[in-house]
Amino acid sequence: MNAPDSDSGLPDGEEAALAAALSRRVPVPPAVLDRLRAERLEMSENTAEPDKIVAFPFDTAATFPARSSKRRPWQWMAAAAAIVILGVVGYQMRPRDAASSIVTRSPQGTVATTRPGIAWENTPGKNYNVWILPAEGDYTTAPALFVAKNVRSPVPFSALKPGKDTPPDKTALDPDKDYRVLVCYNDTGSSGPGERIAGTPVPFRVAPAASPPPVKP
Repeated sequence: MNAPDSDSGLPDGEEAALAAALSRRVPVPPAVLDRLRAERLEMSENTAEPDKIVAFPFDTAATFPARSSKRRPWQWMAAAAAIVILGVVGYQMRPRDAASSIVTRSPQGTVATTRPGIAWENTPGKNYNVWILPAEGDYTTAPALFVAKNVRSPVPFSALKPGKDTPPDKTALDPDKDYRVLVCYNDTGSSGPGERIAGTPVPFRVAPAASPPPVKP
């Protein structure tokens, strides 16, 4: 009686040879290994999906919360301090009673008389100081040629008094010469240059052929 074949279907001798071959490690040449690695790398590059770049919203305050929280209050404080300083400076430099600015009507431009009358828009309950000044120099410190104080518009030239540097017998302006007229409120509470600072000088010129107005009989 013959012995049954093995489950593999191979004769006993061939099965033994295959088992022996599998039990041994057969070395692979380095060239073959390099070729196999190159082919595997090429296959992985061709089949892999390209990397996708995902953009996320960038919030500076969220990324640097400590830095933002420290800088922001100081910025607001600096802006508030600048506003306060500008407000104080503007308040100190404002004209007295700025809501009722003085509008001078005459003299303006070129006048044909050496004794021009002075007129402006009165404010109810307000009195004024008037100066005739030379055309040159700072109007707050220039020597007054003629002055009238605590008056209301209109003021005739005869109501003006010579300034301290004007000869007392001088009663008129000079022909063909430039001057300035300055009108201010008389309640500035100061004297000297301070009482002129709230006004705006208005330039005018006496015509070359100007003459004093005729004296009424």
